[in-house]
Amino acid sequence: MRQILFLGISAILFAGCFSKQIQEQNKYEIYTPLNNKECQKYITISYLGIEVAQKINSTKIAYKENNNKLEYFAKNKWASNLQDMLEITLNKIAKNNCIALSDNNSPGSMKLKVLDLYFDESSNKAVFNAILELGERQIWIAKHTKVEEGDFSKIINALNSTINSGLDEALGEI
Repeated sequence: MRQILFLGISAILFAGCFSKQIQEQNKYEIYTPLNNKECQKYITISYLGIEVAQKINSTKIAYKENNNKLEYFAKNKWASNLQDMLEITLNKIAKNNCIALSDNNSPGSMKLKVLDLYFDESSNKAVFNAILELGERQIWIAKHTKVEEGDFSKIINALNSTINSGLDEALGEI
């Protein structure tokens, strides 16, 4: 009798494991187009890298329901670690602005500190906050882009637009 009861319970538990569907995950990338602008001269800047706040430095895409707590989308993720994608993005935008990033450690060095990147549900905006350090000078980047109504790709498009325009404006000040 115990064996039959054990087999019955095991069968129910095992069947429950198979009946659950694995949740499909969508992966997104940060997209930055390269322009074909001919640069007469490149400005060479010593590049010290990117620091991304730990709360967003992952493949998770962040959002805020209210001002106090950052959450992460369950089905939607970045294709790669956020810091790695931002490295590629920053290099492309630098090239678009006729800036060559160098490994040399010189006094005129540049570092990007990313503080926030998330979708704000209460205002329906993509938010990007960062600091571009150029030697002793700091350029604050605070960009907010309204998200169009539609599917999740509209949020990704707004996040892309916010990152690209924020970095482009900051690097344009050099």
